[in-house]
Amino acid sequence: MSTYTGTTIDDLDSTTPLENCSPAELNDATRELKSCLKATFGVDHVTATGKHKFSLLTKSATYTATVGDSIILMEGSKTVQLYAASGNSGKLTTIINIGTGEILVDGNASEEIDGSITLALHPNEGVTLHCDASNWYSNRKKPAFRGAMVTNSAALTVTYNTVVVLSFDTESYDTDGIHSTATLTTRLSVPTGVSKVRLYGDVVWISGVTNERVVYIRKNGTTTIFRSVVGVTTTTQQENSVQSPVYPVTGGTDYFELLTFHTHSATTNLATSVTFAMEIIE
Repeated sequence: MSTYTGTTIDDLDSTTPLENCSPAELNDATRELKSCLKATFGVDHVTATGKHKFSLLTKSATYTATVGDSIILMEGSKTVQLYAASGNSGKLTTIINIGTGEILVDGNASEEIDGSITLALHPNEGVTLHCDASNWYSNRKKPAFRGAMVTNSAALTVTYNTVVVLSFDTESYDTDGIHSTATLTTRLSVPTGVSKVRLYGDVVWISGVTNERVVYIRKNGTTTIFRSVVGVTTTTQQENSVQSPVYPVTGGTDYFELLTFHTHSATTNLATSVTFAMEIIE
């Protein structure tokens, strides 16, 4: 009977049964395959009838996972402590929250999950974790944040009964060249390849008497898409903001501006806290 020496699934590439092998040698190769699968995933994935088999656990108390755990169903506001990543490269563990509370998945010691020490699972959420012998990575890793937020370093003047397009000279952040402080400073432009964004604008009127004040978001220089109107009956400062839901866009073409308007009988200033922001959704 031939001897196969593989210990993990990676070794199967170099483990080749002989041609025209005997039934005993074929059984030996099957045992080797099951042994490699077990060493890699922590469980026997193949039964005698050829069906896949995974360990399935249901826990309602804080639990420390083991190498042999394939799927862990958790309920209650509890914690799952992962086993050490060291020496377990390639191992997979799936954790599903079947309860009504939040489940916290905690890496072993200082080991991280997608760059963080812990990962939260809300009710009906699940995650499959992949080990690389140092840390853990999930199948739902969030993409990096993309967007821009701009402000102005000086108070802006809004003339009576005149629509004013606000310009911005300061970028709190800008991940994709969405804004420029040199040219077209009024615009937040949608990057190429983006199909959905969320927009937010906020101004603070410094003073005034009874009048109407409006702040709104305009698309491509022509179309007003969202607005907020306030009627002011006081001379004190007042905040006026507008926010969009997730909004479909054409990347590389569309741009947005923040505009203001008021019916007070004299020029009114905006505080330096004027903010305009775009968050890229996808």
